[in-house]
Amino acid sequence: MRERGTILSKRPEYGIKGTGHHSVVKAPGTDDWYIACHRFAVNGPGKAGGDGTHRETTIDRLEFAEDGTIEPVVPTLESVGPVRGH
Repeated sequence: MRERGTILSKRPEYGIKGTGHHSVVKAPGTDDWYIACHRFAVNGPGKAGGDGTHRETTIDRLEFAEDGTIEPVVPTLESVGPVRGH
């Protein structure tokens, strides 16, 4: 296995100071992939509103490059919406 860079990182401009404990899942019957992780959010104008010490969960879509590698993921504040049965 060869290291190819970071796929999940913090987003300090939104107050997300860290990510961790991630898991990757594929939605059954689709080719849709998601990453779920904990984030640590901090408070401030236009930011997440956390206290920087409590974990919050976020789920975001994984995207793939033409060569099959995973595109970098930056956690969002809103996560993905519900996915209905296929």
